[in-house]
Amino acid sequence: MRFKNRDVEKYEQQNNDHSEKDDGGSPKYAGFRDRIAHFTWPWFACTMSTGAIAVVLAQTPNRFTGLQTIGKIFYIVDIVLFVCFTSLITLRFILVPSKLPASLHHPVEGLFFGAFWVSISLIMNCMQSYGVPNTGPWLIKAIEVLFWIYCAVVLLVAIFQYYILFQEERLNVADAMPAWIFPIYPLLVVGPMAANFIGSQPHGAAYPMWVGAVMLQGVAWTVAL
Repeated sequence: MRFKNRDVEKYEQQNNDHSEKDDGGSPKYAGFRDRIAHFTWPWFACTMSTGAIAVVLAQTPNRFTGLQTIGKIFYIVDIVLFVCFTSLITLRFILVPSKLPASLHHPVEGLFFGAFWVSISLIMNCMQSYGVPNTGPWLIKAIEVLFWIYCAVVLLVAIFQYYILFQEERLNVADAMPAWIFPIYPLLVVGPMAANFIGSQPHGAAYPMWVGAVMLQGVAWTVAL
């Protein structure tokens, strides 16, 4: 990829600024600050996969006794992992503030920023599957609000990330790779997410949700194609 070399070199230099070096230039040891500085967005691929398992188990048509419990276990594990990962990456940006913009501009790590948002969508899916049948109508309304917030945020994230990739980093189309779809991937899951939500929503909320999901899904498909 033809990224601005100075940006990549700056990012790599920041990764090595906090370790004490020996005479050969290799780090003598890696402290907590050094290790947390390398906690990156690709870690959220783990919460994507865990959340996806919980969603699949909730929607599997051929069911058996205990399947719902297994799905709930995966959902709880997913929430715990997501909270831990979010805390660690937040700590990374607090300890080394320059890491936040650097991570979004990095040619590999930046593409995985979408994994964070897809993880959120899967958690919301599980809220519908595991939470709504066991709670009151307040959760149905909360899911409606969260759905529209999610749609607005991931649309802005996709625009922002593609602007960085093609305007700031000056990517060459000839170097295109499958990972370039990741910034729009959070929008690709809006359709399936809305399909899961609509069944429990009142008509006044379900219809706008359906229209919005079709529009955003279409935008995502257009970019992906």
